[in-house]
Amino acid sequence: MQLTLKSGTFKDGSNSTIITNLAMSVNVEKLGPPDFAKASVEIYGLDLDRVERFTSLAFNPFKVQRDFINIFAGDDPANLSQIFAGSITESSGALNGPEMVLKLSAEVGFWGRVDAKGPMSLTDSMPLADFVSSQAQLAELNFINEGVNTQLMNGTFSGSPIEKARQACDQAGADLIIDDNDLILMPRNGNRKGNAVLINAQSGLLDSPSIGNDGISFRCVYNPALRFAGLFKLESLIPKASGTWRVVKLNHKLQANMPSDASWESEVTGYYPHLSGEIGKFI
Repeated sequence: MQLTLKSGTFKDGSNSTIITNLAMSVNVEKLGPPDFAKASVEIYGLDLDRVERFTSLAFNPFKVQRDFINIFAGDDPANLSQIFAGSITESSGALNGPEMVLKLSAEVGFWGRVDAKGPMSLTDSMPLADFVSSQAQLAELNFINEGVNTQLMNGTFSGSPIEKARQACDQAGADLIIDDNDLILMPRNGNRKGNAVLINAQSGLLDSPSIGNDGISFRCVYNPALRFAGLFKLESLIPKASGTWRVVKLNHKLQANMPSDASWESEVTGYYPHLSGEIGKFI
């Protein structure tokens, strides 16, 4: 896990700290709008200097710092996968017996969603990808285009950079998602590029999938290959559960060096890849 100060430094003069050997509990939720992806984190045994520097007054929005968190996970310390990157929106220290615990909440693309800019008027056509790329830069996000060549016609776009990008995608008939540091432009009803992730009893499926109004849900051993808006191929004895689905909700619950809990799992909700309704649509 890496924590980075937007301004100021620690006592050692650095503005970033990497935490690897402390007890930690992480819950990452990757959702579509209006919630987007968020994380809640608890770090035990952190020194007072770092706890103090990351503590913010969440009840006073003008005092919220633009600090950042990157969360990495995996079985091999030399080959970890990033599972979350976002702005810290709330943080505070507390005592857990004799031990200090830092509690954090974070969201992806937070400042790009709340930092409103002036309206923009477009009087001619331009590639949608160029427009969204410019808004991604203002939101301090990387831009990825997964095959959209649509032209954006004249119009007026208002609000934050991400809101402007969303309005443009609505006009042009494309989808837009935020995943960690990436603002991703996708064809309408499209899926993330890459092969579908195989999920079955041999690859870590923990219990029988369930089917409901929200789609199909299951738990599995933490799998870094699962991505929001990506595909997975499920193999199960449950009727109509087997097949290829698109991830519309992804939750990672991970604990490290925790004596009382050792959760290391992913919870996934999938929907039909070709649909873009209230559940399957991203933005």
